[in-house]
Amino acid sequence: GFATLKVAGLAAGTKLTLRYSEVLDKDGSVLNAYCQAGCASPPFLDDMAGNAANQTDVYIARGDGEELYTPSFTYHGFRYVGIEGLPDSFTPTGEMLTAVWVRTEVPANGHVHFPGEKVAVLNSIQTAVVYTQGSNLFSIPTDCPQREKRGWMGDAQWTSREASLNFQAGSFYENFARSFADTQAVGCSKVGKEMGGPRPATYECCSLKNPTFGCNWDGVADNFTDVEGSVPD
Repeated sequence: GFATLKVAGLAAGTKLTLRYSEVLDKDGSVLNAYCQAGCASPPFLDDMAGNAANQTDVYIARGDGEELYTPSFTYHGFRYVGIEGLPDSFTPTGEMLTAVWVRTEVPANGHVHFPGEKVAVLNSIQTAVVYTQGSNLFSIPTDCPQREKRGWMGDAQWTSREASLNFQAGSFYENFARSFADTQAVGCSKVGKEMGGPRPATYECCSLKNPTFGCNWDGVADNFTDVEGSVPD
């Protein structure tokens, strides 16, 4: 999801940075530098300290009384939100941030509850499963809500049975399967080395920047504006 921000009394032009994370650093600060050396350059990072750009929102204050900010066209995976840029004279309050959980609207399908203190941990596990799976139902079944947010088919396959028990996800997965056919309008005959080592510099599949790399462009015409073909991620 994301956090809505409510502030008042800031000078015009004050830059506030919201950093989202699932864990805290040793000093108690928000830690969203999950990729570090793995993607230590833009656009993955918003600075060279390792802060993840896709786990960051930025708001520039207008300076005209109470201001409300709700991020658009984005979502994050998080348990914590840190605010940077508040002036020293500003006293933050708990009312400044409101967490909003968003996902594709799939109704609940099943419910399970284990009575008794001895098995109470099972209820906690079930709650974690529902929230974790729900956080990865965002148009497609994603692999994680905080990093890649990609529709890896292996992840989707292994979690589909659990997801279907907890959610009415029939139409959701039907749409996902239909996306396979759309994607296969462009086929890839080469996907680089096997996983297990560093990817080669040419590890691209049907890249618009490198269209000759093992790609089959059948079904794609008119400078990729037609609706009969599509380019895989």
